[in-house]
Amino acid sequence: IARHFPAMLKALRIRIAGLPDSLPLAESDGPIHKYLGDLEIDEDEGAIFTANRQWERAFQ
Repeated sequence: IARHFPAMLKALRIRIAGLPDSLPLAESDGPIHKYLGDLEIDEDEGAIFTANRQWERAFQ
């Protein structure tokens, strides 16, 4: 699954971009926006590590 993760993340970005404008956005100073808004992948650690770290930060 690790080798497919970057492609899955790209597909998720496309789906998110297609969501209706009527959906509320996360508050810009809240943890969801702060930690899950950055979609850059840590090249040293890999995509799964990056996603897991951001998820843990957002929901701790």
